[in-house]
Amino acid sequence: MPQSHPARDVVLARSISRAIVALSVFALFIGCHDNDAVPAIDSVGSAGTDEAAGSSRSPGSAGASETASSSGSGGAAGREVAGSAGSAGVAGAGGTGPLSNCTAGGALFVVGNYADSADNQLLLRTAPKAATFALVPPGVASPVHPPQLFLVNRVCAPGGALIASDGTANYRLDFIQSGSQLAVCSSAAVATLDAALALPPANLSLSASTGCSGQPFTVYTAGAL
Repeated sequence: MPQSHPARDVVLARSISRAIVALSVFALFIGCHDNDAVPAIDSVGSAGTDEAAGSSRSPGSAGASETASSSGSGGAAGREVAGSAGSAGVAGAGGTGPLSNCTAGGALFVVGNYADSADNQLLLRTAPKAATFALVPPGVASPVHPPQLFLVNRVCAPGGALIASDGTANYRLDFIQSGSQLAVCSSAAVATLDAALALPPANLSLSASTGCSGQPFTVYTAGAL
């Protein structure tokens, strides 16, 4: 049987507790600022601001000679899928929209605390206005290895993928949830939301071998909340 290390376990428990508190405060902050919150769970295009939408606006009313990424009403989030009904993916005579590999409307992950074989923690949370998650390295939290907090910007249909931001960069996460296990593939960081939406999906059928840019998915197992 594995030996118990009380001191190490106490330190790890404190690090996880701090991350959970930070994640809860982060989600609460997002939920209390409706005008700034990103509609991570609701259908995309019903809310949001120009800032949350990156550099693009909703292409719903693009003109005949304007591109969808720079025209139209800014009231709706600029994450409208190019080519969908009412969007300007084919708007006007020469309108074009940004490429997207993430159509909004998919199922989100199951909330919980997860850990991989190296004891890296993955903490998943949802709130009425936002979904968040945190990556917590094993051991003592420090400026060298701090917990990372992420806000979910879009859940991709039909499920099994999402677009998230850590405040400075954007990522695509593909995941497979099966019972108590969650297999995750994270993309490299990209600068903009549009760039993250255009990232290709991981190969779910090769999740155990090379499906994540030549590497296997990272497998996390659910623990107690």
